[in-house]
Amino acid sequence: MTAAGLEKIEAAKQNGMWTQYDTIEALEVPEDLERGLAANQTAQANFVAFSNSSKKIILRWIGSAKRPETRVKRIEETVRLAAQNIKANH
Repeated sequence: MTAAGLEKIEAAKQNGMWTQYDTIEALEVPEDLERGLAANQTAQANFVAFSNSSKKIILRWIGSAKRPETRVKRIEETVRLAAQNIKANH
């Protein structure tokens, strides 16, 4: 690998980008989404039944929100749609 490539890797490790998606790959549901799903048993059951790849898409979409308000809206939409057995952001 070139020196420039190694520098990019080191920068990503320093700013957290290197491990940004580790929790998503491990299918770790963030606490705020877990609370939203726990409030709706149908949504929770449907979300659990979604394929791992669908869950990763949803978790990445929620995790990529830049503003807290956007994250809240995405979680609300995920719960609402999961209750209808629809995958958010698909």
